[in-house]
Formats: sequence, C-alpha cells, structure tokens
Amino acid sequence: MAEKQEAVLRRTRGETVKAVRRGTGVPMTRLADGRGGVPMGSRAALHEGPGDGREEAGGGQALGREGRMRGRRIRFGILLLWLAVAAVSQGAAAQELERSDAPIRVSVPRWVAAGAVVPISGISVPVGGRNQVTLTITRPSGQPVTLSAPVTGTGAFAATFKGTSTTGLYRVRAVAPDGKASADASFSVLAPTDMGELAAQKGSSLLAAMANGLPVLEGRVAVLPPSPAREEATSRLKAVGSTLQRGPGEMSRFQTLLKPVGELPMHSPAFGMALEPAFESMAQAAEEAEAAQAQLEERLRIWGSTKPTRCDDVDAAVAGLDLYAGVLQLLTSSWKQIAVDVAEKTVMDRLNLIPTPQVSPEDVMAAKGVLKAAEAGLTAGREGFLEESKGLTASTAAWFAEKFLGVYCERFQGTVDAHFGAQYFAYGKKWWAYNIDLTGKVTLRYQKGTGDGPVQVSGEFEGNAGNFKVWEDLMVATPAMRQYVLFHLALPPPPPPPGQKEAANEFGKIGRAFAGPYSFLVPVHGIIEGDQLILEVDPAKQDYGSLVKGQVWYVMVDSASPTPIPYLMKTDLPMVKAQFILSRGTRGKPSFPIVVRGGVASIERTFTREEADAKGNYKVVWRVAIKACNPKCP
Repeated sequence: MAEKQEAVLRRTRGETVKAVRRGTGVPMTRLADGRGGVPMGSRAALHEGPGDGREEAGGGQALGREGRMRGRRIRFGILLLWLAVAAVSQGAAAQELERSDAPIRVSVPRWVAAGAVVPISGISVPVGGRNQVTLTITRPSGQPVTLSAPVTGTGAFAATFKGTSTTGLYRVRAVAPDGKASADASFSVLAPTDMGELAAQKGSSLLAAMANGLPVLEGRVAVLPPSPAREEATSRLKAVGSTLQRGPGEMSRFQTLLKPVGELPMHSPAFGMALEPAFESMAQAAEEAEAAQAQLEERLRIWGSTKPTRCDDVDAAVAGLDLYAGVLQLLTSSWKQIAVDVAEKTVMDRLNLIPTPQVSPEDVMAAKGVLKAAEAGLTAGREGFLEESKGLTASTAAWFAEKFLGVYCERFQGTVDAHFGAQYFAYGKKWWAYNIDLTGKVTLRYQKGTGDGPVQVSGEFEGNAGNFKVWEDLMVATPAMRQYVLFHLALPPPPPPPGQKEAANEFGKIGRAFAGPYSFLVPVHGIIEGDQLILEVDPAKQDYGSLVKGQVWYVMVDSASPTPIPYLMKTDLPMVKAQFILSRGTRGKPSFPIVVRGGVASIERTFTREEADAKGNYKVVWRVAIKACNPKCP
C-alpha cells in the first residue's frame, strides 16, 4: 500500500508513468486512466467552469497558466482523498470514491385533508456557504410555490406547507444547496369527505385480499391424508373465509359513518382545523392497510410457491392464520384510533374555542352530536365485526397449532435475536464501523412417528433488521486532509416508510417477522439425534437488499486555490445481510442440547464469535441468541 501511495504522489509531481513504474515497481495502468493521472474510480466532484482541469484532461487544448495550476491543485487534493479511501479499504470491500452532487432526500405524507398543514422533511449537505434546500411545491393547477429550508449540522432539513385548500396531486421537488441534485415526492390533498372513504377502501381491499388468499392455506390442508382432523381444519378455514367476505360491506358501513364527519368542514374551515387529528388517523389507517396488504400478498406468494414436507404444509396453515389474526389486530387498532380521534376531548375543546362569529353555538352543538354518533357507530363496528373476525381467526390458529399440527408434527417455536458489529482500521485507527441488530422468530418442524434413528428437521428464521448505526473517518490515512473538509455526513440505511413501520408494530411477532423493507426469511434444516438438535443454515429465501448500506459524503475545498471552490465526494460502504449474520454467527451448523422439564422440551443457546485479522485491519463480532420450545415457551 505504501508503494502505491508513493507511486500516485510521484505521478502528481509530474514524473512519467515509465519513471514511476521503474522507481516503485507499481504497475501504473490501474492508477491512471490516461487523463492527467487521476486514479481509476476516483471520479472526483470537480467544479464546473474554466480551470477545473477538464480542458487539459480532455485533449490537451491550450490552457492558461492559472487554470492549469488550479486544475493541478484540485486534482492533487482529489488524489489525496482517493489515497485515504484506498488506504483504509484494505481489509474491507474496496469502494469507489466517486464524483457526486450533494445528496438529497425528501419525505412527505401520502394523503392529507384539504386545509391541513403538510410537513416536509429530508436530508442533504451544505456546500460551501450554501446551506438552503429549495423546495418547489406545484399545485394541481400547475402553479408553483417556492420555500427554502436550512440544512442543520446533522444534515436534516424541515419545512411546512399550508396552501392545501385545493384538492388534487401536489408535486414536491427538493433541490440540494449546490443547485444540482434534486429529489421528488408527491402528496394528495383529499376533500375531508374523502378521507373516511380512503381509509375504508384500503381496509376493504385488505380484507378482500385476505379472503382471496385463504385458498393458499386450504391447499396446504388438502394435500394431507384424509382424516377427521383434516375435515375439521377445512371446515374451520371456510368459517374464517365466510367471515372475511363480510369485510368489504362492513368497511362500507364505516365509510358511511364517517361521511357526516367529513362534511363538517364544509360548514366552516374551523371545524376542519379541529378535526385535523382525526383526518390524520384516517390517512394513517389507509397507509397501514396498504402496507399490510403488500406484505400479506408477498408472504402468500412465498407459501404458495414452495414444495414443502407434510409438516411444512401444516405449519404454513398455522403461520398463515397467525398472520391473519395479526392483520385483523392492525385493522382493529387503526379503527379504534379513528374512533378515539373523532370525538376525543381535545377535539371537543377545540370546537368550544371557535369564536362565535365564525360558528354559532348551535352549530358547535350539532357538530359534537355528529362526532359522538360517529364514535359510537365505529366503536360498535369495531367491537362487532373486527373483534369477532380477529377472535375467530385467532382461535382457529390456536386449534390448528394445538390439535391439527399435533396430529402430524412436533414443532419448536421461539425467538432469535442477533447483533453484528464490524470495525475496520488503518494504521491502527478505526475508519469504518457499523452495527446491525436482527429480531424475529424461529420455527422448527419435524414429523411424528419417524421411528428409530435421526429425525429430519426443517424450519426458518424470519424477522427484521434494524437499529442500524454507522461511523466512519476516511481521513485517518491522510490526516492533513482534515483542514480541507467543510462538511462531512455519514448516513445509516433510511427508515422504513411510516405505514410499514406501524404495520410491523401492530402485527405482533408474526407480523414483525416480515413487515417492511428490511425483512428476512432464512431456511434451516437439520436432525434430532438423541438429545441433540443439529441445524444447518441455508441460503435465504428473502433478505434485505441494496438499501442496507452506509453512505458517506465529504464536502472538500482546496485552500491553495486563489478562489477556493467546494467539491463533493461520495462513497457507499457495504453492510452484511441477515443470512451472513445468522450463518457465520452460529458457525453454519449450530447444535443445541434438548432439555425436557415440566412437559416442555426446550433449546436455548447464545452464540458469540469474534474475528480479527493478524494485521489489525478489521474486527468483527457476532452475538446470536436462540430460544425455542415445544410446545410454546412458558
């Protein structure tokens, strides 16, 4: 590495490729791309305009002495920064430090009621003296509104938009402080009367998807040998299906109950302001239902496409019913919150504070009556249809687990929690570190009555990654470069969309096991021999993707230039996936003693592992805790 650094530095001083190669023994073909000796992969963020070195690099056209000197100084600074990355990337997957415009992310709600205040937030970086993100909100009419938001020291920015009197699609464009990169988002402004309709329609669509997905679970039961248990299981699934088919009609009734609530702002905008929390709850319920439906359909697709063993068939039906119960719990909680927000005390207090010239006392009393009637109707519907459906599905899942599964199979079920931490070093100093936590459940199945000898086991780990933390310092290899850093930002993976996050929270364990973009499903197989369970971790069927990475930006300046102009460099730093954490953390073939106590068989073990290379380039730690019982852990 030292020879490579010396080679690059000698090249920047003007020595020929042949001379550097002869003096250092380093092949220069990988250090220079033929355009002024800039290292391959650096792709520096050179500034636009004369004197940026492009004229010289592009074809040797005449360049003024000042422009040539400025271009050389900038390239020299870029080379030093490239050296920092090249040096520290020994021991980790080498990443390109590439030219980049300022990063920009922007987030807005999906839906809001007319008259609502819309929060706009995001992330960017200041460039030089420019630290304002420009926000352009284009109304449905095409008329733009421009706002600005300062970028804080953590890279965050926030603003609010109040001009939502017109319904329709509003487009948001956020432009980074350097004026180059942009990010787009949009939100829909609905009439207050449409907010209840939106929530009801999304709930109806979710319930219809659940009813339509039941044949997948019924198919898992149908392939089993004829027996009284199979016939009862089929009958119970049909009862669940009949209940779910009532869902769209019940959601339509909820929509009817909310219509008078949505009509109140038509009498006075002051009513709309008082009801803003209720309209936000309706939008959130719609977003949660939409996210839940996407995740439900994905899991049904996975179950429907596999070719399982008999025990996998039965367990898929059990897990599916658990999932259905979790989805119904989500819907129940969403509509309970709507009912609360429609007529909670703060709403009533807001109505009381409306000045008499705006709304008469009689109108306020009438509005309160509308809200209380809606609350009563929604509560009755929730306690009726939704609670009934949830109870039926949950009891059916419990029967499947206790009676039906027990006819064919045994099952261990429990939890898996893992922590992974990695640190990378250069010259004895840390330059990159990150943590990932995994939480989820483990299910292991094996068939009854298999006779003597080893018993075949199948199952899976499934859950979510989270609690991402990143830290980096690319300057450890070239500390002299710190003086040229104007701003530095290291970002962990972005959070999941709000609807998916809330859906995961409400689903319970079965829902948290796969809701969201950071979910994983890692199969395992193994054997039980004597009082030992031995597993082998298989390739993942589902694992989080390219979103899981660290992102780093440096805003640099060359102080030697007569007119210092900032330039921006960016790199992505890799993070491992769940299958890697689970397989390497347990060393690929975890074994467990089976302990039987009080009629419960259990396995429990915490695996710890630490690795570091002899040269001190990296240190990696794992902690994987697995606990499962047959039947469930007390």
